Amino acid sequence: MLNTNDKNTTQDKSNKATTSGAVDKKQIKVGMPVVCSNDGQFGVVDRVEGDSIKLNKDDKGVHHYIPVSSIASVDDKVHANKPGEEMMRSWTTQAPGAKMA
Repeated sequence: MLNTNDKNTTQDKSNKATTSGAVDKKQIKVGMPVVCSNDGQFGVVDRVEGDSIKLNKDDKGVHHYIPVSSIASVDDKVHANKPGEEMMRSWTTQAPGAKMA
């Protein structure tokens, strides 16, 4: 339920709560679908690692990482702030800060 007393919280047309500023990483849970700004799903949360979201392995068995800063809001889904094609062009296959083998 949306807390209407919180001045930093708004509600958009899709009935999801959004906050001004950064998304609280604690809201992002394992198994949540990750959708682009066009509402198309492009991943599922494996876990949060630092300031990145690790997505479940794709059909080729590869994990992808997206920055938490690219998330616009979280409700029953994790909503990215860009279209899916742009998100997939910018994701990485190695955890940020990880050393190359």
